[in-house]
Amino acid sequence: MKNSVIVNNNCNNLGGGIYIDSCYGNNYINTKIEYNKSRIGGGIYISKSVSITFELPNINYNEATDNGGGLFIDNCTNSEIYCDYNSLSMNKAKNGGGIYITGGINNSITRNRDSYNHKQFYNNYAKENGGGIYIENCSYSTINAIMNNNVSTIGGAI
Repeated sequence: MKNSVIVNNNCNNLGGGIYIDSCYGNNYINTKIEYNKSRIGGGIYISKSVSITFELPNINYNEATDNGGGLFIDNCTNSEIYCDYNSLSMNKAKNGGGIYITGGINNSITRNRDSYNHKQFYNNYAKENGGGIYIENCSYSTINAIMNNNVSTIGGAI
C-alpha cells in the first residue's frame, strides 16, 4: 500500500483503520492513518505477521478504548516502523497510547535515516501504561526514536 489515506473509520473490536492477520511481507509507504477508533488497535491492528514494514507513516489522532491507540502489534516477527516527522502523534488508549507491542520476536521502531526532525512520537496519551509505547512479553525489540511529550500514569514515553 503506497500513498494511501485511511481516515475516520470505526470498529467495535480490532483495527479501526487497518486489520492485518497472518500476513508476510506487506509494505505500507507514505500512508496516512488518522481519526480511526476501535477497542484494540485504533489505527492499525497487526497479528501473527512477518516482515510488515511501515515507512514514512502518519499515524495520528487514533483512539483505542483498551490497547494501542495508534498501532497494536501482537505476536509478529521482524516488523519495522521507520519514522519521520509527525509519524505517530495525538493517539490515545488505556495502554500504549501510540503503540502497544505484545509477544513476537525482533520488532523495531527506528528513525528514518534521512530524518533530522525531533518529533517522531509526540503527544500520545495512555490512561495507565506507556504513553508513547507499551511493550510486554517480547523477545527482542529495538527502539531508536525520539519521544516527546507523551503522557501516562506509568511510563510516559515507554
